[in-house]
Amino acid sequence: MVETNEEADSLLDEGLRIQRVVPQTDESRRLSFELVSAAAELGSVDAMVWCAEAYQTGFGIKSNLKKARKLAEKASQLGSARAKYVLADMIIRDRKNPNPENAFQLALDASKGGDSDADFMLAWMLYRGFGAEKDEDAAISKLNILAEQGQKQASDFLDEIRLPEK
Repeated sequence: MVETNEEADSLLDEGLRIQRVVPQTDESRRLSFELVSAAAELGSVDAMVWCAEAYQTGFGIKSNLKKARKLAEKASQLGSARAKYVLADMIIRDRKNPNPENAFQLALDASKGGDSDADFMLAWMLYRGFGAEKDEDAAISKLNILAEQGQKQASDFLDEIRLPEK
């Protein structure tokens, strides 16, 4: 794991503060991205992941999936569970080069590393049979646990897949 220095931590904190506190405009998003990007260049793994997600979604910068993947892969190699989730998400969304088994393994690794979004992703993948054998019972069980923990995405998905009562 790369040790971050005080300068990287400071840049990351300031970039995230701008995102949380300052009214969101194109200029504030750009400034937030520039600060966090500088932290990533100094070796901050959290900043690398944040920038990967920004490049994936186009937050504060033009969307660039190649840069997103490169940053997420580097952060993943440095041990970031969130980066593994981001990579799995990119694979799921890539209709040209699907690799569901790789996405499932990345999501599993991210979940084991404590990423709660990966927990939902795994349940979704099990329910759909994407990257693993379809197992609706296991998926619903996991979704119920996540919903009880307050994860809105899990609650919404359970509402979507429940059959109407007779």
